[in-house]
Amino acid sequence: MVAAIDLQKQLNFRPSDYLIVDQRPDPLFGGTWVANTYPGAACDVPSHLYSLSAAPNPDWTVARAPQREIQAHLQGVAARFGLDKVTWFGTEVVRCVWHGDATFGDHHQNRWHVELRHVDGKAVPLRPRTVVATAVISCVGQLNVPNVPALAGLGAFRGPVIHTARWNPSVDLRGKRVAVIGTGASAVQVVPEIAKLSGTSVSVFQRSPAFVAKSEDLRFWRVIPLGVPQSSPSSFGIPLLALLARRLDCVVHEPAAPPAPGKVTDPKLLEKVLPKYEFGCKRFLISDQWYPTLQRDNVTLITDPITELTASGVLVSRSGAEKKEGIEQPADVVILATGFKSDSFLHPVDVVGMGGVRLEEFWKAKGGPEAYKGVCVTGFPNLFFLYGPNTNPGHNSVIFMVESAMTQVTHLLRALFSAPAVRYINVTPSAEESFNTALQAFVRETGYGSSSCTSWYKYQNNGKVVNTWPASATSYWWITREVHAADFEQDAQTW
Repeated sequence: MVAAIDLQKQLNFRPSDYLIVDQRPDPLFGGTWVANTYPGAACDVPSHLYSLSAAPNPDWTVARAPQREIQAHLQGVAARFGLDKVTWFGTEVVRCVWHGDATFGDHHQNRWHVELRHVDGKAVPLRPRTVVATAVISCVGQLNVPNVPALAGLGAFRGPVIHTARWNPSVDLRGKRVAVIGTGASAVQVVPEIAKLSGTSVSVFQRSPAFVAKSEDLRFWRVIPLGVPQSSPSSFGIPLLALLARRLDCVVHEPAAPPAPGKVTDPKLLEKVLPKYEFGCKRFLISDQWYPTLQRDNVTLITDPITELTASGVLVSRSGAEKKEGIEQPADVVILATGFKSDSFLHPVDVVGMGGVRLEEFWKAKGGPEAYKGVCVTGFPNLFFLYGPNTNPGHNSVIFMVESAMTQVTHLLRALFSAPAVRYINVTPSAEESFNTALQAFVRETGYGSSSCTSWYKYQNNGKVVNTWPASATSYWWITREVHAADFEQDAQTW
């Protein structure tokens, strides 16, 4: 949405100039807020930071809006900008191949050939189709492919197994024994909601605890035309003030110190929920209900490692006085709050760049995904990423980061389309290498790069942080606000 709106507003694109492809068959906008519908799903950064600059929302009902409210807002924004008219729903990208020669004619030279597959509501392929594009913007993000852990016996469990990102509302959890695997961002939201259900008992399986901070769920006042929300420094009425306030907000909401655990009265439980790793090594979470929920009579926190799933529950390995023994925790339903395959950018799309180089293999040779400012990869001209490598804010609004990245993309597209002689724009290998060498050196000095834990920030746990931006959100805005021409080439000439 951010990309399409900027193409309209900044580059005056008409509906015939671009195409949005979305694999979901239903005409819904909102990305993660369409996919994640589990009970308790909500934004964990302040709502006013989660507004698009082009469509600020002064009417959030709470400081951290729930999924339904966010999706409804984004659906309205999409309608306002006519995005439904330029979107092919039920369509997935299979392959993107760069053609730098005139094999298919001059019109197809220096173009991306994008192979699409149209699917119906059951994701059954109907027909392939190839679109030729001057530029491709990847907006698939980092958190879109559910991570289903390779647990022994997963297929043997007789009851429903539900990933939080593929929620099944038809399964009634009332009166059930529910096993929740994982204690990350989705777990701290969904577990409190499940625990409230009548007759339900919840077993929470934790591999490692998280730092969990309290939220301040303040109700917002409606913004008058020239006013400022009384609970926020943001102003939506005066454009200049709104811009300055947005920068201020993203400074104010940078984390300063690790949050203290909530009031936990049981010493044994307290020991289980206290992280033993450096603050920042894993994502810190926001919840007022997590610690109170873990102390409910119908909730049990289990830290013994999972051995396998059985037909009727979850088997864990518990150390006894002399040996380890298997203990089964009975369950009627298993909930996988296990996050996403966060280091597989653009997976499973096969992307082939200059010289037939595959993006997946290129990144493997680099020890994990990386990009120049999270936006461009050398050897893959006219391919741009929003929410690309190292642009996840572990502390701030992803909307702000995506908009900052799109500012860089807009500058590059303007150069591409305004100069007839410029047929492609490619970041130089030296510019990309220099940027990422400095970035990884910086990240190693922060909690994100700490060796005290494993996390989804790191590529296959090899230590290289590929997801998170290690500095302030404002610093990312600063480096993307303009283009350094010397860092790019076009048609083998310096641009």
